[in-house]
Amino acid sequence: MKTLALALAITVSVSTAGADDLAKTRETLRAGKGGADFAGSLSAAVDDASTTGDSISLLSEFSRMVDDPERRREFILRLAAFHELESSYVLAAERYEEAALLVPGKRDDAALLRAAVCWIATGDGERASALVRGLQDAGHPRPVSDGAALVTAWSAWLRGERTAALDGASKLMGGTARYGALLLAAAATEGSVRDGYFSSLEKEYGRSRDAGLPPYALIGSFKPGFEVADGHVPPPSGPSTPAPSPASAPSAVPPTAGKTLPPPQGQYWLQVGAFREESRADALAGRLKAGGFGAVIASKRNAEGDLFAVLVPSGKDGERTLLGLKDAGFEAYPVF
Repeated sequence: MKTLALALAITVSVSTAGADDLAKTRETLRAGKGGADFAGSLSAAVDDASTTGDSISLLSEFSRMVDDPERRREFILRLAAFHELESSYVLAAERYEEAALLVPGKRDDAALLRAAVCWIATGDGERASALVRGLQDAGHPRPVSDGAALVTAWSAWLRGERTAALDGASKLMGGTARYGALLLAAAATEGSVRDGYFSSLEKEYGRSRDAGLPPYALIGSFKPGFEVADGHVPPPSGPSTPAPSPASAPSAVPPTAGKTLPPPQGQYWLQVGAFREESRADALAGRLKAGGFGAVIASKRNAEGDLFAVLVPSGKDGERTLLGLKDAGFEAYPVF
């Protein structure tokens, strides 16, 4: 009983300390509102927040106080991403829409597409398809036009228009939206044809058919890929070769091209963190391994430099692994 009481006391103490820190951060930001470096202070506060909930709380209260529209959009996008991380897809979609139209004369098509994807995740295909009208026109970057076409096809499936959904998916098999097209084709077919699509998903992307095909599976098809860098391990990424047609989907596909390492058979990755500094990723991976989780580090290179993501394989029961991570104090989300 004394041990239990001590554990409860420590838990309450840590929780109270966290609340006190958040309150002090709020006071500091409120005092600095309108200052020249308010945006920088807010960014640092969000980076230093101890939980996703604290980050959401800070961004919800202070992001719209940033004077510069471009910076304000950056914070709204971060807020949307945190809502998405928490699987709060309605809130994520609303914030992505807000960010997309925030700067006059500079519509953010990528944010608009992301909002549509989140609406698909909620099952609201009508609102999703309304957002992407016009994004399939010539002149838009291929990932945007392919993504818009994929959202339109998924919207058709949600309305029960199976033929239109399959037609849309088949046109996207050789493009940048291949993974989402395979998911949709698997959802809209049956029997051996569906088995062929599941085989492609498993061999190319490590997605087991046991993971199911709810509408929010589309979220995973818009996650960025990771490249091999400095000996780190990437999550699965698919080739650009066309998928088999519904009429002739085989039970096997050629191996994935390039230096990729999919998660163990029938599993997927759970992302626990992502950092600009490799040392922080190594530290988190060390804590995960100490807690009994098999952690690896994947590196994504972009214009701003390397981003080091810390990944844990889902195991045969992904939900159980995810709950185990949360019980151990780690925030995580699936990356298919």
